[in-house]
Amino acid sequence: MFSIIRKIRARFGRDKFSAETFDRLIQSMHVEDLRWVARVTMVFALIAICVIAIIAYACDKNVLDSKLYAALVPFQISAVLAAVGGIFSWCYQTGSGRLGIVDIFACEMTTLCRICTISGLSDTCIEIEALVLDADDAAMADHDMIIKRREQFSHFDSAETYTPVFDANAKELQSLSVKVVINITAFYAYWKATRDAFRKLANTRAAPLVGPVGGTGDSWHQAMCNVIYMQFLALESARKAVRDLIEFEPNNAENTILILLSELPAYRFLSKHFSEDDVRHARLEKRRSRYQRIVPQLYYYIEAEHAKCNNLDPLGSQLRYLARGDLEELSRDWDKVYCMLKDLKIRYEAAIGEFPRKEAIVLLGEKQESELGCRANLSAAVS
Repeated sequence: MFSIIRKIRARFGRDKFSAETFDRLIQSMHVEDLRWVARVTMVFALIAICVIAIIAYACDKNVLDSKLYAALVPFQISAVLAAVGGIFSWCYQTGSGRLGIVDIFACEMTTLCRICTISGLSDTCIEIEALVLDADDAAMADHDMIIKRREQFSHFDSAETYTPVFDANAKELQSLSVKVVINITAFYAYWKATRDAFRKLANTRAAPLVGPVGGTGDSWHQAMCNVIYMQFLALESARKAVRDLIEFEPNNAENTILILLSELPAYRFLSKHFSEDDVRHARLEKRRSRYQRIVPQLYYYIEAEHAKCNNLDPLGSQLRYLARGDLEELSRDWDKVYCMLKDLKIRYEAAIGEFPRKEAIVLLGEKQESELGCRANLSAAVS
């Protein structure tokens, strides 16, 4: 039923790129359960209408007692249609409300991450740590610069409420899937932990800059590392939440890159900071393979979508039904994302290493599929 509606709407330029509520209700993964309710309701309604029609025909031909038909009067076709309309109306209202909750949570989380990236919060924290750790002796250390940078964190006064959406609508998360709820809740927990870490940093007195600077035993240094670690965990949770919340692909890609621009430098610092016998180092190393898969795939996917919107004839592509205004807006959205790829690549190479070629990504995917196929054949042979 919904697949037919999608095809009809696509003919009018309303496909997965559409922002209208109706199109999102028939496409979004966040309301899949409501679509199942609508499907089941439609099936039972059709069965009920068929039964009523058959019994009415049989009673008219005197095949069945008319008393049976009289008993079915409360369940006539008009009543069935009214019940179906009521259920569909409930599904529409519930679905639109759920999508609204998804949108405002995604907006609040991505806005907070955007502020961190634009203000260079992670970069500033990492830079001052680099100034301390890279100085081998007093002659090489710029003590005046270090003191000046540390003064930026000597006071922390956060009286504003930066998470009004979560504070007022946390109970609404129960209608979303468990993975989405986990990532959203984790982000807000780490966000509050980051603020607490900044508050602790402001109350920590730095060691005097005499002789060699810094060191892992410096309490101020440890407090700053905790700040960076909490930021990293918050950014990682936000990226996972964006993956599940935002379904409009240009916005999803844009916000993912904005988060990665702060997440990758934090990962680079932390992976070098913790020693190999520290459990946090092992946890961070586990993430390396994920970045090696996620970032290149995102990079080349954006390149392909940007080329599709700007270099190909829309009449011969899957975008042929989009109106000219919608196509231009979609092209602008992909242009914004495409302009961020250079910075993403630079930060990836600094944190992970050489950026893989597109052919290597494809071959890796083929290799994984081949391995999965071999495992499936082996399991079948064993069974």
